[in-house]
Amino acid sequence: MKKKGFLKVTLVLTVFALLTGGVVWAAAGIVKMTGSSKYFLVKTVNVQGVIRTDRAKVDAFARSLAGKNMFDLDENRLHRIDDIWVEKIEIKKIFPDTLKVTIFEERPIAAVRMGKECYIAAASGTLVPDKCTGGETVMYRGTDKEQLVSFLKIYDKTPEMHGSRALLKPMHFELVVDGVLYKCGYDESVTDMFRIYNSRISGKYARVDYVDMRLRGKIYVNGVKNVSG
Repeated sequence: MKKKGFLKVTLVLTVFALLTGGVVWAAAGIVKMTGSSKYFLVKTVNVQGVIRTDRAKVDAFARSLAGKNMFDLDENRLHRIDDIWVEKIEIKKIFPDTLKVTIFEERPIAAVRMGKECYIAAASGTLVPDKCTGGETVMYRGTDKEQLVSFLKIYDKTPEMHGSRALLKPMHFELVVDGVLYKCGYDESVTDMFRIYNSRISGKYARVDYVDMRLRGKIYVNGVKNVSG
């Protein structure tokens, strides 16, 4: 009985090994065939998302993909488009021979002036050289990139600030909205404080000289209240 049991187990293991080996061999054969087949060479490259990126560089990138084997393409090993506006690229394979390339660009938030140089500041803090027009947000010496990024997040989320020219200082930033001077810290709570001021506080004042939001959660108004206020 023991001998028959042993032979049965041996037979099962032998068959399993043969089947497994056959699967591995078949898979290897398929990879080899597809890797050398012209059927899977890239013939079409569709690109979307291009607004500010240099089109010539995009076209060159697309041409570099044409003719490559779909199975050999590794998105992480491809040369990137050398353009400051490109944040990232995604490539989707549509078999047998098409690639869909999506370009995600940096999102511009505000025009910024540093000394005599002007830039378009993207949401990530990337600064793209630009011509000066005189309406830029001014970034004072000593203000760091972290504070710039914080300001851009606040500015982006606070519609009331849009179109206003700000002064970025090392400890806070200032801007004038509807004739009122605001002094704000670089904390994202400023967005909520702006809404609270406009909906609950501003109506209580006949005149406002400035609004101080430099401390988180604190709104100080320098002005004259209404008689009924």
